Amino acid sequence: MKRVVTGDGRTGLLLLVGAGDRGAEVSRVATEHGFQPTPSNPRVLRYFKGQTEKTVRIPDLAAALRAEVVDMDLDRVLSAEMTVSLVPRAPRMEERPVGAAPTSPDPDTVQLIGLNLRGEEVVRDGTGRFFRRVSADDGARRFVHETEGGAPPLFLRALKPSDLDGIAAGLINMARQGTLHSDDLNRVIDAALEPGPRGRLELDREAAVDLVRTGMLRQITAVAIEGGADRAGLLRALRLSAATDFVLSRRSAPGEGVRPSAATLSFLRRITQGNDRVDFRGHADLAIALPRMREEGAPLQVLDLTDVGEEGRSGFALNALSRRPAEGTTILLAPGAADSAANERLRSDLGRAYGVEAVAELAPNVADGVRDGTGVTLFFFGDLRPEPLEALPQAALRTFKVATHEDLTNLEREVIRSRGRLRDFNRGELDRAETRAEDTREENVRQRPYMPLSRVGEPFTMIPIALEGATSRALQRVSRDMEPVGGIDAAV
Repeated sequence: MKRVVTGDGRTGLLLLVGAGDRGAEVSRVATEHGFQPTPSNPRVLRYFKGQTEKTVRIPDLAAALRAEVVDMDLDRVLSAEMTVSLVPRAPRMEERPVGAAPTSPDPDTVQLIGLNLRGEEVVRDGTGRFFRRVSADDGARRFVHETEGGAPPLFLRALKPSDLDGIAAGLINMARQGTLHSDDLNRVIDAALEPGPRGRLELDREAAVDLVRTGMLRQITAVAIEGGADRAGLLRALRLSAATDFVLSRRSAPGEGVRPSAATLSFLRRITQGNDRVDFRGHADLAIALPRMREEGAPLQVLDLTDVGEEGRSGFALNALSRRPAEGTTILLAPGAADSAANERLRSDLGRAYGVEAVAELAPNVADGVRDGTGVTLFFFGDLRPEPLEALPQAALRTFKVATHEDLTNLEREVIRSRGRLRDFNRGELDRAETRAEDTREENVRQRPYMPLSRVGEPFTMIPIALEGATSRALQRVSRDMEPVGGIDAAV
């Protein structure tokens, strides 16, 4: 199996199978898991995200084939050894017949259009001809005219809608070098829609801009999950988000739902990775960061409640969570500040039945990327509690303030930490509930049931976050030291 890169910037997987019965079995299993045979060679199977309703999951495929998954460094995965490049190479320079038109732009009228998906400069001269500046094997740089061959996106041209993904990749390369402004976007879009030697794209400008914008958002969110849980991927995506805010951010209109910024989408892509289905409600922009398969009652729920009235918001959310499995994640987007009456009621009503992983208040410049736009409050609810609480624990009452892109990295860490602690706590509560005998003792005038110290779950004081880890370790040492005398309960 190797990674494949196409001429229009798409990446996927290639699987070469052998002959015989084992090869036929591998082909059958791989096809069932999302691969498709190539028309030219049935022994070569390919997979590109979105080509079918199935998503290839390598661990599942390996288990079905009775094979073993081998960990590999990202640098080797991206190396030439493990990559099959289908990007057309520029043709060799041929001797120009005497009297033929020059193949270099007029230096007096040359203008930079932008960068293509390879990071090469694309220019035009006064005659309207497009060239890209390439580096030869000997290091010399020269110009290649678009009539000499190469996919249209390499010259920032578009002949079909799928070419706009390559245009979007070029704009991402431009954003890596600095802030992308509307003039840069307009210049590249105008060039892509301009008639060329091989034709033009029959698509109106507004639709083309929407496709390019969607392609850029998808590529930025893909950067966020490069390397899995490695934090560097999210930081790279946030830098790209800051560089493209001027051209990608859209104001959230009333009644249409939240249109998240590239930074918020990158964060959501990180926090929901590992899921292949989602119970979704919201604007199409919000769906960019989420799995493409929709299923009501999926373990992952992302629901925009900005168009739900304040009075019915908690009831609406409770009904939605009731169709989700007990173990899962629900992300709610609600309008207004976290301390508003409606949002406090939402936190209380749902938090007593489900674990509260985090509540975050996003400033407008982070929520939709528009500085005077709409802020939003994010609620992260985890697994169903073993037993409903009478009151929320102190940790569930905290609100995380997200004022800048950098705060999203801390929010991600907070959600993941809380998710793990809640699941560990729930497992312990379930174990105790199974072994606990029926309590026949009743409180009377002189006595009341004693709650052992090891089972105390309600918080009784506040503690600085910086000391939380040290305090937990100290309590563990106390519990361990009390084991010779029967445990902490017996000591008390």
